[in-house]
Amino acid sequence: MDDSEAETDRNNSCALTLEAPSSPETELVAQGKRKATRKKTGKRARIEVAPDSNRDLAIKRLYEKYKKAPQYDLNSEEVFCICRKPDTGELMIACDECDEWFHFSCMKYPKDHQKLIFKFYCLFCEWRALGTTLWKKQCRLPGCLQPIRQVSKYCSEEHGILFMKKYVLDRAFREDNLSVLEVSTVAGLADVAVIARLGAVFPRIAFSEDYAELPAETRTKIQEISTALAAATHATAEVRAKAAYVARLKERVRLWNDTLTERINADTGKKAKRIKVDVCGFNSHLRLPPTSWAEFTRSAEYLQPSDADADADALYVAYSNRDATRAYHLVCITDRRKCIKHNGWLAIANDEASTALHNLERVKRQLVDRREVILKDYTIQVYEGSQKLTE
Repeated sequence: MDDSEAETDRNNSCALTLEAPSSPETELVAQGKRKATRKKTGKRARIEVAPDSNRDLAIKRLYEKYKKAPQYDLNSEEVFCICRKPDTGELMIACDECDEWFHFSCMKYPKDHQKLIFKFYCLFCEWRALGTTLWKKQCRLPGCLQPIRQVSKYCSEEHGILFMKKYVLDRAFREDNLSVLEVSTVAGLADVAVIARLGAVFPRIAFSEDYAELPAETRTKIQEISTALAAATHATAEVRAKAAYVARLKERVRLWNDTLTERINADTGKKAKRIKVDVCGFNSHLRLPPTSWAEFTRSAEYLQPSDADADADALYVAYSNRDATRAYHLVCITDRRKCIKHNGWLAIANDEASTALHNLERVKRQLVDRREVILKDYTIQVYEGSQKLTE
Protein backbone atom coordinates (compact mmCIF):
# COMPACT_ATOMS: atom_id res chain seq x y z
CA MET A 1 0.00 0.00 0.00
CA ASP A 2 1.46 3.37 -1.00
CA ASP A 3 1.32 6.57 1.00
CA SER A 4 -1.78 7.93 -0.83
CA GLU A 5 -3.82 4.77 -0.13
CA ALA A 6 -2.82 4.79 3.53
CA GLU A 7 -3.89 8.41 3.78
CA THR A 8 -7.27 7.51 2.20
CA ASP A 9 -7.85 4.72 4.77
CA ARG A 10 -7.05 7.07 7.61
CA ASN A 11 -9.50 9.64 6.25
CA ASN A 12 -12.28 7.04 5.84
CA SER A 13 -11.87 5.85 9.41
CA CYS A 14 -11.80 9.34 10.86
CA ALA A 15 -14.57 10.68 13.12
CA LEU A 16 -17.63 12.53 11.82
CA THR A 17 -18.96 14.96 14.42
CA LEU A 18 -21.34 17.88 14.45
CA GLU A 19 -21.61 20.93 16.61
CA ALA A 20 -25.07 21.32 18.16
CA PRO A 21 -26.81 23.35 20.85
CA SER A 22 -26.52 21.99 24.39
CA SER A 23 -30.30 21.94 25.04
CA PRO A 24 -31.95 18.60 24.14
CA GLU A 25 -35.11 20.35 22.99
CA THR A 26 -33.33 22.36 20.31
CA GLU A 27 -32.35 21.14 16.88
CA LEU A 28 -29.04 19.38 16.45
CA VAL A 29 -28.01 21.72 13.68
CA ALA A 30 -28.56 25.46 13.95
CA GLN A 31 -30.69 26.96 11.19
CA GLY A 32 -29.16 29.28 8.61
CA LYS A 33 -26.64 28.93 5.86
CA ARG A 34 -23.59 26.81 6.61
CA LYS A 35 -20.82 25.19 4.68
CA ALA A 36 -19.42 21.72 5.31
CA THR A 37 -15.67 21.76 5.80
CA ARG A 38 -13.19 19.28 7.14
CA LYS A 39 -10.57 20.08 9.73
CA LYS A 40 -7.97 17.91 11.32
CA THR A 41 -7.73 18.50 15.04
CA GLY A 42 -5.41 16.25 16.94
CA LYS A 43 -6.40 12.58 16.91
CA ARG A 44 -9.44 12.75 14.60
CA ALA A 45 -10.83 14.80 11.77
CA ARG A 46 -13.82 16.96 12.55
CA ILE A 47 -16.68 17.88 10.20
CA GLU A 48 -18.16 21.23 11.05
CA VAL A 49 -20.93 23.24 9.44
CA ALA A 50 -19.86 26.76 8.60
CA PRO A 51 -22.36 29.58 9.23
CA ASP A 52 -22.61 30.71 5.62
CA SER A 53 -23.75 27.46 3.95
CA ASN A 54 -27.18 26.02 3.28
CA ARG A 55 -28.42 23.83 6.16
CA ASP A 56 -30.01 21.11 4.06
CA LEU A 57 -26.96 20.91 1.82
CA ALA A 58 -24.67 20.66 4.82
CA ILE A 59 -26.66 17.81 6.36
CA LYS A 60 -26.87 16.10 2.98
CA ARG A 61 -23.10 16.16 2.61
CA LEU A 62 -22.66 14.96 6.17
CA TYR A 63 -25.16 12.16 5.57
CA GLU A 64 -23.33 11.06 2.40
CA LYS A 65 -20.02 10.91 4.28
CA TYR A 66 -21.76 9.02 7.11
CA LYS A 67 -23.15 6.38 4.75
CA LYS A 68 -19.84 5.96 2.93
CA ALA A 69 -17.82 5.63 6.13
CA PRO A 70 -16.70 2.03 6.89
CA GLN A 71 -18.62 -0.06 9.45
CA TYR A 72 -15.41 -1.32 11.06
CA ASP A 73 -12.21 0.39 12.11
CA LEU A 74 -8.63 -0.73 11.44
CA ASN A 75 -8.88 -3.15 14.39
CA SER A 76 -11.98 -4.80 12.85
CA GLU A 77 -14.21 -3.40 15.61
CA GLU A 78 -17.69 -2.23 14.67
CA VAL A 79 -18.05 1.54 14.81
CA PHE A 80 -21.12 3.60 15.63
CA CYS A 81 -22.49 7.14 15.72
CA ILE A 82 -21.39 10.08 13.60
CA CYS A 83 -18.01 9.91 15.31
CA ARG A 84 -17.49 6.39 13.85
CA LYS A 85 -15.94 4.99 17.00
CA PRO A 86 -16.41 1.55 18.59
CA ASP A 87 -18.45 0.94 21.73
CA THR A 88 -16.31 1.92 24.72
CA GLY A 89 -19.08 1.84 27.32
CA GLU A 90 -20.11 5.45 26.80
CA LEU A 91 -23.86 6.15 27.05
CA MET A 92 -25.56 5.59 23.68
CA ILE A 93 -29.07 5.66 22.29
CA ALA A 94 -30.62 3.89 19.28
CA CYS A 95 -32.62 5.75 16.65
CA ASP A 96 -36.24 4.52 16.57
CA GLU A 97 -36.25 4.74 12.78
CA CYS A 98 -32.89 3.53 11.41
CA ASP A 99 -31.83 1.52 14.52
CA GLU A 100 -28.34 3.07 14.41
CA TRP A 101 -26.64 3.84 17.72
CA PHE A 102 -25.41 7.32 18.69
CA HIS A 103 -23.47 8.71 21.64
CA PHE A 104 -25.26 11.13 23.93
CA SER A 105 -22.23 13.39 23.85
CA CYS A 106 -22.12 13.44 20.04
CA MET A 107 -25.84 14.27 19.93
CA LYS A 108 -25.15 17.04 22.49
CA TYR A 109 -27.64 15.51 24.94
CA PRO A 110 -26.83 15.77 28.66
CA LYS A 111 -26.51 12.30 30.18
CA ASP A 112 -28.93 13.16 33.00
CA HIS A 113 -31.69 13.67 30.39
CA GLN A 114 -31.67 10.04 29.28
CA LYS A 115 -34.91 9.11 31.09
CA LEU A 116 -36.78 12.03 29.52
CA ILE A 117 -36.44 10.79 25.94
CA PHE A 118 -39.65 9.16 24.71
CA LYS A 119 -38.71 8.55 21.07
CA PHE A 120 -35.35 9.33 19.55
CA TYR A 121 -34.77 10.17 15.89
CA CYS A 122 -31.23 10.83 14.78
CA LEU A 123 -30.10 13.93 12.90
CA PHE A 124 -30.39 12.22 9.53
CA CYS A 125 -33.86 10.69 10.09
CA GLU A 126 -35.17 14.06 11.21
CA TRP A 127 -33.63 15.65 8.12
CA ARG A 128 -35.31 13.00 5.96
CA ALA A 129 -38.66 13.88 7.67
CA LEU A 130 -39.02 10.36 9.10
CA GLY A 131 -39.77 11.58 12.60
CA THR A 132 -38.93 14.05 15.34
CA THR A 133 -37.45 13.32 18.75
CA LEU A 134 -40.16 13.37 21.43
CA TRP A 135 -39.58 14.13 25.10
CA LYS A 136 -41.50 13.08 28.19
CA LYS A 137 -42.82 15.78 30.48
CA GLN A 138 -40.35 16.64 33.20
CA CYS A 139 -41.16 16.57 36.91
CA ARG A 140 -42.33 19.97 38.13
CA LEU A 141 -39.91 20.01 41.06
CA PRO A 142 -36.94 22.21 40.13
CA GLY A 143 -33.78 20.19 39.61
CA CYS A 144 -35.58 16.87 39.08
CA LEU A 145 -34.91 15.30 35.67
CA GLN A 146 -37.29 12.37 36.02
CA PRO A 147 -40.41 11.95 33.84
CA ILE A 148 -43.81 12.55 35.41
CA ARG A 149 -46.21 9.77 36.31
CA GLN A 150 -49.57 9.33 34.63
CA VAL A 151 -52.22 11.86 35.72
CA SER A 152 -49.63 13.83 37.66
CA LYS A 153 -47.18 16.69 37.31
CA TYR A 154 -44.54 14.96 39.42
CA CYS A 155 -42.42 11.85 39.22
CA SER A 156 -43.41 10.74 42.73
CA GLU A 157 -45.62 11.70 45.67
CA GLU A 158 -42.56 12.82 47.62
CA HIS A 159 -41.60 15.35 44.96
CA GLY A 160 -45.19 16.61 44.82
CA ILE A 161 -45.11 17.29 48.55
CA LEU A 162 -41.70 18.96 48.32
CA PHE A 163 -42.90 21.22 45.50
CA MET A 164 -46.01 22.34 47.39
CA LYS A 165 -44.02 23.04 50.54
CA LYS A 166 -41.48 25.02 48.57
CA TYR A 167 -44.22 26.92 46.74
CA VAL A 168 -46.02 27.95 49.93
CA LEU A 169 -42.84 28.92 51.74
CA ASP A 170 -41.53 30.91 48.76
CA ARG A 171 -44.83 32.72 48.45
CA ALA A 172 -44.87 33.47 52.16
CA PHE A 173 -41.42 35.05 52.03
CA ARG A 174 -42.05 36.79 48.69
CA GLU A 175 -45.55 38.22 49.22
CA ASP A 176 -45.79 38.14 53.01
CA ASN A 177 -49.58 37.66 52.82
CA LEU A 178 -49.94 34.14 54.24
CA SER A 179 -50.69 33.57 57.87
CA VAL A 180 -48.40 31.58 60.13
CA LEU A 181 -51.13 28.94 60.43
CA GLU A 182 -51.37 28.52 56.66
CA VAL A 183 -47.61 28.20 56.25
CA SER A 184 -47.22 25.76 59.14
CA THR A 185 -50.18 23.69 57.95
CA VAL A 186 -48.72 23.04 54.50
CA ALA A 187 -45.12 22.81 55.67
CA GLY A 188 -46.07 20.06 58.12
CA LEU A 189 -47.94 17.88 55.62
CA ALA A 190 -46.45 14.49 54.84
CA ASP A 191 -49.28 12.82 52.90
CA VAL A 192 -50.06 13.72 49.29
CA ALA A 193 -53.70 12.76 49.80
CA VAL A 194 -54.04 15.45 52.48
CA ILE A 195 -52.61 18.06 50.10
CA ALA A 196 -55.05 16.94 47.40
CA ARG A 197 -57.99 17.37 49.78
CA LEU A 198 -56.88 20.89 50.67
CA GLY A 199 -57.79 22.08 47.18
CA ALA A 200 -60.69 19.72 46.47
CA VAL A 201 -63.37 22.23 47.50
CA PHE A 202 -63.30 25.95 46.78
CA PRO A 203 -63.33 27.86 50.12
CA ARG A 204 -66.57 29.79 49.73
CA ILE A 205 -67.49 32.82 51.79
CA ALA A 206 -70.85 32.56 53.55
CA PHE A 207 -72.90 35.49 52.26
CA SER A 208 -76.22 36.65 53.72
CA GLU A 209 -79.46 36.15 51.80
CA ASP A 210 -79.52 39.76 50.58
CA TYR A 211 -75.76 39.76 49.81
CA ALA A 212 -75.31 42.91 51.84
CA GLU A 213 -71.56 42.23 52.17
CA LEU A 214 -70.99 42.70 48.44
CA PRO A 215 -70.17 46.01 46.74
CA ALA A 216 -73.15 47.80 45.19
CA GLU A 217 -72.28 46.88 41.59
CA THR A 218 -71.73 43.20 42.36
CA ARG A 219 -74.84 43.08 44.56
CA THR A 220 -76.94 44.54 41.72
CA LYS A 221 -75.74 41.82 39.33
CA ILE A 222 -76.59 39.10 41.84
CA GLN A 223 -80.05 40.57 42.48
CA GLU A 224 -80.78 40.68 38.74
CA ILE A 225 -79.79 37.04 38.43
CA SER A 226 -81.94 36.12 41.43
CA THR A 227 -84.94 37.89 39.89
CA ALA A 228 -84.48 36.09 36.58
CA LEU A 229 -84.01 32.80 38.41
CA ALA A 230 -87.25 33.31 40.35
CA ALA A 231 -89.12 34.05 37.11
CA ALA A 232 -87.73 30.90 35.48
CA THR A 233 -88.67 28.84 38.53
CA HIS A 234 -92.23 30.21 38.44
CA ALA A 235 -92.51 29.48 34.71
CA THR A 236 -91.29 25.94 35.34
CA ALA A 237 -94.00 25.41 37.94
CA GLU A 238 -96.66 26.63 35.48
CA VAL A 239 -95.44 24.31 32.73
CA ARG A 240 -95.46 21.37 35.14
CA ALA A 241 -99.00 22.29 36.21
CA LYS A 242 -100.19 22.31 32.60
CA ALA A 243 -98.49 18.99 31.94
CA ALA A 244 -100.25 17.52 34.97
CA TYR A 245 -103.59 18.92 33.72
CA VAL A 246 -103.04 17.29 30.31
CA ALA A 247 -102.46 13.96 32.06
CA ARG A 248 -105.71 14.42 33.98
CA LEU A 249 -107.56 15.23 30.75
CA LYS A 250 -106.24 12.06 29.20
CA GLU A 251 -107.51 10.01 32.14
CA ARG A 252 -110.92 11.72 32.12
CA VAL A 253 -111.37 11.13 28.39
CA ARG A 254 -110.53 7.46 28.93
CA LEU A 255 -113.29 7.23 31.54
CA TRP A 256 -115.73 8.97 29.20
CA ASN A 257 -114.85 6.59 26.37
CA ASP A 258 -115.50 3.59 28.62
CA THR A 259 -118.84 5.03 29.81
CA LEU A 260 -120.03 5.82 26.27
CA THR A 261 -118.86 2.46 24.93
CA GLU A 262 -120.84 0.55 27.57
CA ARG A 263 -123.94 2.71 27.12
CA ILE A 264 -124.01 2.49 23.30
CA ASN A 265 -123.36 -1.26 23.18
CA ALA A 266 -126.04 -1.86 25.81
CA ASP A 267 -128.61 -0.07 23.62
CA THR A 268 -127.67 -1.92 20.41
CA GLY A 269 -127.90 -5.40 21.98
CA LYS A 270 -125.51 -8.32 22.21
CA LYS A 271 -125.91 -9.53 18.59
CA ALA A 272 -124.78 -6.24 17.08
CA LYS A 273 -121.10 -5.53 16.37
CA ARG A 274 -119.43 -3.99 19.40
CA ILE A 275 -118.69 -0.28 19.00
CA LYS A 276 -115.66 1.32 20.64
CA VAL A 277 -115.96 5.03 21.34
CA ASP A 278 -112.84 7.19 21.06
CA VAL A 279 -113.53 10.93 21.43
CA CYS A 280 -111.05 13.71 20.74
CA GLY A 281 -110.84 14.98 24.33
CA PHE A 282 -109.26 18.38 23.65
CA ASN A 283 -110.05 20.94 26.34
CA SER A 284 -110.28 24.61 25.34
CA HIS A 285 -108.63 25.61 28.65
CA LEU A 286 -105.32 24.64 27.06
CA ARG A 287 -105.60 27.72 24.84
CA LEU A 288 -105.85 30.16 27.74
CA PRO A 289 -103.20 32.93 27.86
CA PRO A 290 -100.73 32.82 30.79
CA THR A 291 -102.71 35.23 33.01
CA SER A 292 -106.03 33.46 32.50
CA TRP A 293 -104.35 30.07 32.90
CA ALA A 294 -102.92 31.15 36.28
CA GLU A 295 -106.46 32.07 37.42
CA PHE A 296 -107.85 28.79 36.09
CA THR A 297 -105.33 26.74 38.10
CA ARG A 298 -106.89 28.20 41.26
CA SER A 299 -110.45 27.30 40.26
CA ALA A 300 -112.48 24.32 41.53
CA GLU A 301 -112.75 22.90 38.03
CA TYR A 302 -108.98 22.56 37.81
CA LEU A 303 -108.60 21.18 41.31
CA GLN A 304 -111.23 18.42 41.02
CA PRO A 305 -109.97 14.80 40.87
CA SER A 306 -108.89 13.41 37.49
CA ASP A 307 -111.23 10.42 37.79
CA ALA A 308 -114.32 12.59 38.30
CA ASP A 309 -117.11 10.93 36.40
CA ALA A 310 -119.65 12.82 34.30
CA ASP A 311 -123.41 12.43 34.29
CA ALA A 312 -123.77 9.38 32.05
CA ASP A 313 -127.10 10.46 30.62
CA ALA A 314 -125.97 14.03 29.87
CA LEU A 315 -122.73 12.72 28.39
CA TYR A 316 -124.63 10.23 26.21
CA VAL A 317 -127.03 12.94 24.98
CA ALA A 318 -124.14 15.28 24.16
CA TYR A 319 -122.29 12.52 22.32
CA SER A 320 -125.41 11.54 20.39
CA ASN A 321 -125.67 15.16 19.18
CA ARG A 322 -121.91 15.61 18.77
CA ASP A 323 -122.26 16.84 15.20
CA ALA A 324 -124.18 19.80 16.59
CA THR A 325 -122.75 20.32 20.06
CA ARG A 326 -119.13 19.15 19.39
CA ALA A 327 -118.20 19.73 23.05
CA TYR A 328 -119.20 18.68 26.54
CA HIS A 329 -117.92 20.76 29.46
CA LEU A 330 -115.46 22.46 27.06
CA VAL A 331 -114.11 19.05 26.00
CA CYS A 332 -114.30 18.12 22.32
CA ILE A 333 -116.35 14.90 21.95
CA THR A 334 -115.95 14.53 18.19
CA ASP A 335 -114.61 11.17 17.10
CA ARG A 336 -110.86 11.42 17.41
CA ARG A 337 -110.10 10.14 13.91
CA LYS A 338 -112.54 12.63 12.42
CA CYS A 339 -111.44 15.68 14.43
CA ILE A 340 -109.11 17.48 12.04
CA LYS A 341 -109.08 20.65 14.12
CA HIS A 342 -107.45 19.01 17.16
CA ASN A 343 -105.52 16.28 15.39
CA GLY A 344 -102.68 15.01 17.62
CA TRP A 345 -103.29 17.55 20.37
CA LEU A 346 -102.18 15.23 23.18
CA ALA A 347 -98.77 14.49 21.62
CA ILE A 348 -98.31 18.18 20.77
CA ALA A 349 -99.14 19.25 24.33
CA ASN A 350 -96.70 16.73 25.82
CA ASP A 351 -93.94 17.73 23.40
CA GLU A 352 -94.44 21.43 24.12
CA ALA A 353 -94.28 20.81 27.87
CA SER A 354 -91.16 18.67 27.54
CA THR A 355 -89.39 21.26 25.36
CA ALA A 356 -90.40 24.15 27.62
CA LEU A 357 -89.17 22.32 30.73
CA HIS A 358 -85.86 21.49 29.05
CA ASN A 359 -85.29 25.11 27.99
CA LEU A 360 -86.25 26.48 31.41
CA GLU A 361 -83.95 24.06 33.22
CA ARG A 362 -81.13 25.10 30.89
CA VAL A 363 -81.80 28.78 31.60
CA LYS A 364 -81.83 28.14 35.35
CA ARG A 365 -78.52 26.27 35.17
CA GLN A 366 -76.96 29.13 33.22
CA LEU A 367 -78.20 31.67 35.77
CA VAL A 368 -76.91 29.62 38.68
CA ASP A 369 -73.53 29.13 36.99
CA ARG A 370 -73.30 32.85 36.25
CA ARG A 371 -74.05 33.68 39.87
CA GLU A 372 -71.45 31.18 41.07
CA VAL A 373 -68.81 32.68 38.77
CA ILE A 374 -69.49 36.19 40.08
CA LEU A 375 -69.35 35.08 43.71
CA LYS A 376 -66.24 32.97 43.10
CA ASP A 377 -64.41 35.82 41.37
CA TYR A 378 -65.27 38.17 44.20
CA THR A 379 -64.17 35.57 46.78
CA ILE A 380 -60.81 35.24 45.03
CA GLN A 381 -60.41 39.01 45.07
CA VAL A 382 -61.10 39.00 48.81
CA TYR A 383 -58.51 36.28 49.41
CA GLU A 384 -55.96 38.13 47.27
CA GLY A 385 -56.60 41.35 49.15
CA SER A 386 -57.89 43.46 46.24
CA GLN A 387 -61.43 43.52 47.72
CA LYS A 388 -62.82 43.71 51.23
CA LEU A 389 -66.15 42.54 52.60
CA THR A 390 -68.57 45.32 53.48
CA GLU A 391 -69.18 45.41 57.18
